[in-house]
This record gives sequence, structure tokens and C-alpha cells, in this order.
Amino acid sequence: MSDESPTDPTSDERHPPELWWNEFLDALATTGRVAEACRVVARDRSTAYQHRFQYPEFAAAWEKVERQRDQHLADNLMERLRDGVEEDCYYNGEVVGKRTVYNEAAALKFLAMRKPENWSERRYQPELQNTGEQHQVKITFAPQPAVPPDTTQED
Repeated sequence: MSDESPTDPTSDERHPPELWWNEFLDALATTGRVAEACRVVARDRSTAYQHRFQYPEFAAAWEKVERQRDQHLADNLMERLRDGVEEDCYYNGEVVGKRTVYNEAAALKFLAMRKPENWSERRYQPELQNTGEQHQVKITFAPQPAVPPDTTQED
């Protein structure tokens, strides 16, 4: 008789781990959270991560789900940045209209993440200097691109 617990479905040869993988990956795709996906398949997070490490095909499928989730989030963010978010307008506690709000700060952060060489506020390159007793970080700021003069003004 085996020393493994009969309540652990992964210990039973009739229930190979692959049987819960698809349900786990579906739950991960739906929720975006490993803990929630583990709850759905009644597995501990450590088991899921162990299988990810141990089985390359499971790791590849997990990575694919994460890439799809990240793309979905990026698409959703782009839509919100482009189209704005509709909010109710209130007067004396009652909704009297709607307005579209655009989050320019989020848009600039998104652009800075995508193309930091063009959009970051402060572009710098840290340079580590060893002075013997201590290390110092010297920050060199990259020059900002020149802004062409406004030629639309009339004299």
C-alpha cells in the first residue's frame, strides 16, 4: 500500500495531474488569479507552481494564458485611454447628465512604459562609481529633444 494520502487526487494513478490542468487554466484565464484558479480545482498554490516547474507543457500553456490575459488588459486600457470613461454628473444629489473623462496621466505613463526614450519625464542612466570605501551613484540626465518653435503665430 502506498504512503500517499488517498484524499490527494494527484496521488491516484487513475487521476493524472493533466486532468485538472485544463480546468485550472480556464479559471486562470477567467479570473487572472492563481489563488482563485487553485481554489476552483481544489489544489494548493504550491502544487500548481510545482507542476509549472515540473511539466514544460503545463508551463507553456500557463504562459500562453498569461500572455493572452496581458494582451486583453492592454487592449482594455487602450480602449479606456482612447475613448475615455463615462461618468454621471450630479446636481443636488441627482444625476443630471453624463460626461466622458480622459485619464491623461495614465496615458502618459502608458506611453512612457512603451517608449521611455520618447515619453519619460526624466531619462537617466545611473553610473556606479567605486571610490574605495563606498559606492556612489552618479545620475546623468539625457538631453531632452528640442521642441520646434511654434510657426502658427502671426506677426
